[in-house]
Amino acid sequence: MKHFCLLLTCLFTLSLIFQSSPAQAQNQGANTLILAGYKAVPKVQTSATGTVDVSLKGDSLSVQGSFSNLSSYYFGSAIFYGEKGEQGNQIIDLNPTIDDKRTSGTFEKSKNTFKLTEGQIEALSNGNLYISIMSFDHQRGELRTQLPPML
Repeated sequence: MKHFCLLLTCLFTLSLIFQSSPAQAQNQGANTLILAGYKAVPKVQTSATGTVDVSLKGDSLSVQGSFSNLSSYYFGSAIFYGEKGEQGNQIIDLNPTIDDKRTSGTFEKSKNTFKLTEGQIEALSNGNLYISIMSFDHQRGELRTQLPPML
């Protein structure tokens, strides 16, 4: 009887583990994403680069990372609503620390954590949010990355 109860407990635990989807498990931590000009709409030929780590905890989205070597002065950065390959609407301003040359910056998690609305969570779960870094020469975006679907 003792072995039978132990077996049932193990089977129950395994069933709980296998019920969670791989996408859920994959997106519980941070997603490291590459910011690039070829992802911008329209595409931008640039030597600028960057990466961001994006994580979701409950209804709070956090962004940390950096970008460098913009073609002109930093103009702004934000999270936008939009599908891959389309321009969208700006919904959340990001708060980077900009270097003295005004062409590079860093995102600290403490300054870039935002409570999302239900609609924003739905957009994130469908992969319809992206981050854009804008410069004066490319005010529609010099660098971009699409956020993967996150639950």
